Amino acid sequence: MSVELISSPPVLAAGNWVWLLAPPRQESALVIAPDQDALAGVIAPHFTDVSRVGPGDIRPLPVSDSAVDLVAISRLEECAPGELAWLSDALSESRRVLRDGGCVLVTFVNPFWARRYLRGWGPERLVTRRRVLEELAGAGFRRLASYYIQPFPEAASSIIPTWGPATVHHERMEHMSSAIGRYRPLVARLGAHALLYPGCACVGYL
Repeated sequence: MSVELISSPPVLAAGNWVWLLAPPRQESALVIAPDQDALAGVIAPHFTDVSRVGPGDIRPLPVSDSAVDLVAISRLEECAPGELAWLSDALSESRRVLRDGGCVLVTFVNPFWARRYLRGWGPERLVTRRRVLEELAGAGFRRLASYYIQPFPEAASSIIPTWGPATVHHERMEHMSSAIGRYRPLVARLGAHALLYPGCACVGYL
């Protein structure tokens, strides 16, 4: 099975996950998230039915085969800190319950965000974008995409493709008004854009 890593579209989504992900149908969505997470409420206006389950309810998911259009795994680091076996099980179950053409969204803390280190937080037990993309491919998702998100874990106001030109454009548009912000486009142009954003998201399409 071939896997396509999507490097476009060159878009910046203003917090609207559904518009960006463009599932072929918007009838049913399932959110896997800790209790305090708000993603189910964010996407609820765009689907006829949105249900939520906790991280401990994935084996199996309480949904029949080929029943939903979007599965969102929110705040991965809180669902199962450092446990890739949990992610593998969650993605396998997500593939089972998704309809043809459906997609799965995984959001998580960016372990390389510079402010984590300034605050004394290290990357322990945090998963990388590359590892999540590998897990998606291993679960059978054929088309993959990845994004930076901010703020995080609050509801995202900016969703930025991880390829260089998109991050440079975003930094020029959003941060030039502040003194510190003037350096952010330079960081992006140097290819160190992973330092700039607190959250990541990976997407897999069937």
